[in-house]
Amino acid sequence: MERNLLPGPSSFAIRRAGFIGFSVPLSLALLALLLMQLGVGASWFTNILIWTMSATGVGCMFCWPWSESKERKEVRASYTTWPRLHQELEQRDPYLGKVIRRPGEAFLNWPEFRAICKESRAAARTSSTGRTPPLPR
Repeated sequence: MERNLLPGPSSFAIRRAGFIGFSVPLSLALLALLLMQLGVGASWFTNILIWTMSATGVGCMFCWPWSESKERKEVRASYTTWPRLHQELEQRDPYLGKVIRRPGEAFLNWPEFRAICKESRAAARTSSTGRTPPLPR
């Protein structure tokens, strides 16, 4: 029986966005440290750098609790979008919601899960522009 995902992004997609987004403040922090080592004093550029680093860092910090909350809701809805958690639940594609593993079956291997995610992200982007996504094989 196919059921829809809960509204909004899945817990896996939220956490993935947080990890990817965390590279921005981390890169800016490394740049700030480099500038400090080079002896660059406070300027409008360094001030903007620090503010940008802080704002993006705080934004990424909210992804973790939001993802945890969403994961608990998914478990209550009897599914998971995580590749290695909750083997007793059916596993859904984190972007389109298709069932990709039945309850109790062995976990998908990582390359297989990544391929499914890559394909479904592409299909989700296509469908959000108004075009019909390709049918599953």
